[in-house]
This record gives sequence, C-alpha cells and structure tokens, in this order.
Amino acid sequence: MSKDATEPRPDLVRLRDATQKVVGSVFFGEMFRSMRDSEMKGDYGHGGRAEEMFSAQLHGILAERMGQRSEGGLADALYKHLEKQQNRITRTNLVETEASI
Repeated sequence: MSKDATEPRPDLVRLRDATQKVVGSVFFGEMFRSMRDSEMKGDYGHGGRAEEMFSAQLHGILAERMGQRSEGGLADALYKHLEKQQNRITRTNLVETEASI
C-alpha cells in the first residue's frame, strides 16, 4: 500500500503543531500576561487571587488556540521558514543514505 501524495509528512505535521504552540505561548501568552499585569484594574469588582488564577489559566488556553488559528500570521511565517530547513535536512539525509548504500 503506497502513501497518498496529498497526505502530509508526519515530521511536518509535528513541526506545524510545535510552531503553533510556540507562537501561542510565547507571543500571545506574553501579550495576555502583560494585559493582566497592567495597572488598569479598578477598585471595585476585582475578584482577588482566585480571579487572577482563573484568568491566567483562561489566557493560557486562549493563547494556545490563537496560535493554532493564526492563518497567514506569525505561526505560518515561522512554519514556512522551518519547513524549508526541515526539507533541506531530509534531502541531505536521503542523499547521505543513498551514498552509503
């Protein structure tokens, strides 16, 4: 049974997932953290430590999802760059393998 030509390579699928997670946690996660740490909290309606913990968890989930959904954005640009490097490494490994046979 041959692989379908349209089926993505497993290494590139893992690369895309990792890229999206990194962009989500590093870029969007830091953005949310900065917003939480801002001085814009009012005197009333602040839920204290429990609210801070809940919002940190919520922002972590939102940052991860934003990294996964950023079509044409930072995650895609980073993935395309890393994909080129991964393809070069794969080609180099194939050539070295064929040469050693």
